[in-house]
Amino acid sequence: MPSRPSAGADNCAGGSNSITGRPLRCAASRCRNDVRRDIRPAGGPFALQRLAVLHEHVAGGVPGLAWKTGDDGRGWWTLGGSPGLLIPVRDPAGRIVALKVRRRDVEPGQQRYLYVSSASRGGPSAASVVHVPAAALALRGAPLVVTEGELKADVSTALCGRPVVSLPGVGAWALALDVVAAWGAADVAVAFDMDARTNPAVGRALVCLVDALRAAGCRVATWRWNGPAKGLDDFLLSASRRGEMTHAD
Repeated sequence: MPSRPSAGADNCAGGSNSITGRPLRCAASRCRNDVRRDIRPAGGPFALQRLAVLHEHVAGGVPGLAWKTGDDGRGWWTLGGSPGLLIPVRDPAGRIVALKVRRRDVEPGQQRYLYVSSASRGGPSAASVVHVPAAALALRGAPLVVTEGELKADVSTALCGRPVVSLPGVGAWALALDVVAAWGAADVAVAFDMDARTNPAVGRALVCLVDALRAAGCRVATWRWNGPAKGLDDFLLSASRRGEMTHAD
């Protein structure tokens, strides 16, 4: 087994936080040095071997995982990313295909949400896909809602009783077509942020998506609301706090 993975890692957000620490360093090192011995750790006879397989074959292909080496030559896996809320991005099969961070501290002009990526050091980049919340998978068959933003989709699915999937950005509206087709949805609602009224780029993306869905044979509605709420999740949270029915008709 090599002393370190072939793929390095970094991320677009900067910084790093250890996620496995010393146990994985010891596992990888001992498996390399004691491969001919009968290793039986407390976790079972094959626990260290499993960790070694993870070290060599799996972790190097996960966006955001970085291999760090200490002064003593020992290495460990860390997860890159700025401090904040880590959001798993799931595909229609429920698999986590990317990670995003909602950054805690953002300077003016900086992005709040960033993918965790290893591309800058030759590792894998994050997949830009339509996010399907885990809770939405249990609602297959219900009319589908398309919005923008992974966290927004997670919150909205929990609040409105419909499966809400999200685009990685409104400019990627065409990605929704394959998910809608795979979902088998005949009825689709598009719920972009309310700046679709004032932002030409968002407005154009809304029109393009609605037209494409109708051309594909879907019955399409656009959801709009009044008040200060910018996004669907804000609107549903506000309605919930007021004790109003939030399930869509």
